[in-house]
Amino acid sequence: MASLGRVVAGVAHELNTPIGVAITATSFLKQKKEEFFQKLLDGKISKHDLEIYLEAVEESSEIVSRNMERASDLISSFKRVAIDQEKMLKERMNLDEIVEATVKSLSLEIKKKFAKVDLSFSGDLSCESYPGVWSQVMTNLIQNSLLHAFHDVEMPNIGIRCYEDKEHELIIINYWDNGRGINSEDLDRIYDPFYTTAAGSGGTGLGMNIVFNLVTATLMGEIQYKEYSEYGVFFEIIVPKYSLS
Repeated sequence: MASLGRVVAGVAHELNTPIGVAITATSFLKQKKEEFFQKLLDGKISKHDLEIYLEAVEESSEIVSRNMERASDLISSFKRVAIDQEKMLKERMNLDEIVEATVKSLSLEIKKKFAKVDLSFSGDLSCESYPGVWSQVMTNLIQNSLLHAFHDVEMPNIGIRCYEDKEHELIIINYWDNGRGINSEDLDRIYDPFYTTAAGSGGTGLGMNIVFNLVTATLMGEIQYKEYSEYGVFFEIIVPKYSLS
């Protein structure tokens, strides 16, 4: 509940800015409309007045649209924090099928970035778990790469390897991309809510925070970031196969 409270407070704080800017823009537009209407009633309207009014309409509309899109993105991210009840149902599942279906569902976004996703599966990946949670985890990881990693990368590539540690009854997922990586000074904050390096281009800073919470709290596993020079990012997720909550 304390964590949820912090997230709610964070969302409210983040929403204040785009909504406040949109309100200011609409107030400005209302003022310009009243001035223009008064000149129209007085019969003093000119071509220059019309041009000024149309410029104000265009500029204000653009500001409102841009900031409402930002607010919508934040609300969508917040909704993903609270996975719906259908996604929280545990059932017998095959992780390879869930991963393949998730990648397929994101195929359009992946193609837009001219990216390639390499999948590798080994061992028995059937388990009693939460398909919706797994889908959300993989979706956020992939979208995080698509948003942050591939600027100026000629051949964007994502790798997902899922395998069974039979001896310890674990499922292990290695996720990597060949993007620009994470600055060393940012590593301690990658799971923090609302921390993002793409605040001006669609990043909300909730993606990796959601992944961390789902892996550790719902799947009862762990996620680690590992530094390898040949990868942009490399995450390892380790989840117990049978002793899930």
